[in-house]
Amino acid sequence: RLDAMLETMTKAWRSEPVEGSTEPVVPPVPGGSVPLLIGGTSDASVRRTIKYGTGWTSGGAPVDRAAPFAQRVREAWREARKDGEPRIAALAYFSLGDDVESASYQYMRHYYGFLGDYTEMIAASPLRSAGAITDAVAAFADAGFLVPLPALFYRAGPYEPLDPKAVFASGDVRKAIGPLMSS
Repeated sequence: RLDAMLETMTKAWRSEPVEGSTEPVVPPVPGGSVPLLIGGTSDASVRRTIKYGTGWTSGGAPVDRAAPFAQRVREAWREARKDGEPRIAALAYFSLGDDVESASYQYMRHYYGFLGDYTEMIAASPLRSAGAITDAVAAFADAGFLVPLPALFYRAGPYEPLDPKAVFASGDVRKAIGPLMSS
């Protein structure tokens, strides 16, 4: 089903008629496509990244689990003789401050509760200190994950909106983030 959806979207973005229409359904998209990051860790994810994507994204895995698959995507990209390098992104939840730590556990347990035995592992995964964030950013950067800050960290929990620049305005976190913010 996902392949059919991707095919429909890419046809529409090229201003080609899609199933059920004899005319284009959207105006032409500049460049003929919308940049897509494909997620997942299956053979189909690699195939979709090569066929439809501008890159791949890890959905919350730590760098030691995400990096080998990112390398697999890079190799497939080269084998397919695609131009340039794929954009490789990562998502990591975080919460900072004693006042939000228990709320972040509560939120993650609620949101991922349907996963049963895996729920506690996921609830424990958000980065909960400036040092942990600094280390994660450095590790992802070392593994070739070139991601602007807003795509890398999301705040876990039902709190007031957070300004990412304010979170990383001081200390080691800013040093680690600096190169990624300029990419």
